[in-house]
Amino acid sequence: MALRRSTLSLVFVCSTLYVALPGSFLFARNSSNEAQAQDAPTAGDQKNNSSDVRLAARIRKAIVSDKNLSTSAHNVKIIVRNGSVTLRGEVDSDQEKISVLQKAEQIAGANAVRDLLTVKRK
Repeated sequence: MALRRSTLSLVFVCSTLYVALPGSFLFARNSSNEAQAQDAPTAGDQKNNSSDVRLAARIRKAIVSDKNLSTSAHNVKIIVRNGSVTLRGEVDSDQEKISVLQKAEQIAGANAVRDLLTVKRK
C-alpha cells in the first residue's frame, strides 16, 4: 500500500513538473516585443467613447484604402484608449509594417502609437 502511494505521488509530481516546465521555457524565449504585448491593451480594451472610435475608424480607413497592403495588414488590430493607439497583429513584410505604422502615426501622432506588429516568418 505504501509503495502504491509513493508511486502515485511520484507520478503526480512528474506530471506537474511536465506541465509547468514548458510554460517557463516559452516565457524565457519571448522577445521584447512579445513581452510588451502581454501588458498592452487588447481588442476587448477598446473604449466606446466617440473620440476613440472616430480615431480608430480614421486609421482603419487609411489602412484599408491602401490596396498595396495585404489582407493581413488590412486586418491588424487597432486599439484606441484615451487617444493612445496600439497596433497588434501580423503583416506580410517589413515594408507593410512600416506602412501601417506610418499611416497610424500620421493620423494619431508619432508619440501616440504603440507598435506591436509582427512580420510573418516565411
